Amino acid sequence: RELGAERGETRHVIPAIYGLFSFHEVRAEYHDCLKWGREFLRLAEERGDPPLLLQGHACLGDALLWMGRFEESLQHNEKAIALAERIGEQRAASLSGYDAGVAARILRAIALGYLGEHERARAASDEAIARARRLAEPPTLVFALFFCAVLHQALHEPRQCLTRVDEAIALCHAHGLADFLAWAMFWRGWAMA
Repeated sequence: RELGAERGETRHVIPAIYGLFSFHEVRAEYHDCLKWGREFLRLAEERGDPPLLLQGHACLGDALLWMGRFEESLQHNEKAIALAERIGEQRAASLSGYDAGVAARILRAIALGYLGEHERARAASDEAIARARRLAEPPTLVFALFFCAVLHQALHEPRQCLTRVDEAIALCHAHGLADFLAWAMFWRGWAMA
């Protein structure tokens, strides 16, 4: 990161920053995750690149959600969704392997659910699934289905959780998506219990 900054090359720094964001996210180190998400967004703003701005806002919406800062999460996910709308139906470039516009939509749904706006949350999750289906990319659809299952778990809806997670599991098997398979099996266990 420092070498790239010295040379003024954000092109190589941005993926490194995203890697640091992801590293801290999977370790549930959300304060560090938020720090790197802010740095990512700052660099994206410097470049004025709409897909990177979308990813930056989605990163912040993601970190803030898991920190329990639902209103702030919602604000960043709304900005990401607006950028995704401007970009259009083509896949929003992402360093994560799945569409950032879909990610922002499903994270918005979860934030709405935690804020008690259950009907809006369900509608937002349906919107995320619909976009993922239109894009027809297995990792994006699995991501949306998995986090839709997380929403249904938060809303205490085991039947809906099971429906989403079973579809995600089938796609994981069909496309070799082992990382989400392990998570999906966890939520399947919750839904079955």
